[in-house]
Amino acid sequence: MVPLPPLELEDAKEDTFLETTFRIEGGRIRHWLKNENPRGGPTKVWRYHHFASYCSYEQKRATLMACMKKVRAMASDRGVLYPSAVQKMEEFRRLSYPIAVLRGVCT
Repeated sequence: MVPLPPLELEDAKEDTFLETTFRIEGGRIRHWLKNENPRGGPTKVWRYHHFASYCSYEQKRATLMACMKKVRAMASDRGVLYPSAVQKMEEFRRLSYPIAVLRGVCT
């Protein structure tokens, strides 16, 4: 077995703390779920099962539902909720989740 190299710490970003990205606007803190896979950009981080994976449909749908609930809980307001949710849905769309499944989670 080939030993793996030791883990390295990454530099923190100025606008991110743990899983939250934030911005101060007009004396107000706006925050949303951090996403390293921006819409339309390259996939940097793989987190979830491809829709064609062996996992059960129920597990895939539960994961998707939990992710969307987390997006909602982490958003400070509707203005940041929508772009954050669209980014997360795009991430699942790239994993071949059917539009009907994505739409069903949003209703």
